[in-house]
Amino acid sequence: MTVEELVRRLGEQGLDVTEQAIAYKAERGSLVLHVLRSRSGRATRVDLKGYDNFLSEPEFKKATEISVVRELSREEAREQHLGKVSRQIWFGADHDREGQLACSVFDACIKRMMDGREAGQDESPPSISVTIRLSRDLVETLDRERRALERELRGIEVTRESAIRFLLHEALEARAKR
Repeated sequence: MTVEELVRRLGEQGLDVTEQAIAYKAERGSLVLHVLRSRSGRATRVDLKGYDNFLSEPEFKKATEISVVRELSREEAREQHLGKVSRQIWFGADHDREGQLACSVFDACIKRMMDGREAGQDESPPSISVTIRLSRDLVETLDRERRALERELRGIEVTRESAIRFLLHEALEARAKR
């Protein structure tokens, strides 16, 4: 993922993006994203302000556990001259699961901006529950994939439901790219 692609994603959502000396900035209300520039053009980090409550949701908790999202204390932010930045999204290689998760977190942050919700407001994401019957073969395949995800994520427990959501998301993204 490149810096240019992240900035394009912001623009496609109708957000005004301001070019600054070391970053591109998008803000809406108290929510602010800084996409840091890099010499290579590759996305490495996005700084977040105002996302504290949103980042307690399950998708962000998992990202925090595997260091895709890093929490900063006020002291750390001050030491690094980052002002009120409280979280950072770190991008790995595009093809690895951590890189894909970082992109998903970035997209979720944009969605929060577009929803117009600010910290402290209703945080429940729109969702639906679906009940389906799966063959034993498919359940066994899902469990193999779930175990593979756990190995890739360095031993973090992945529930069957999380694995299904992740694999469904991957399949839909792959289909959209065709």
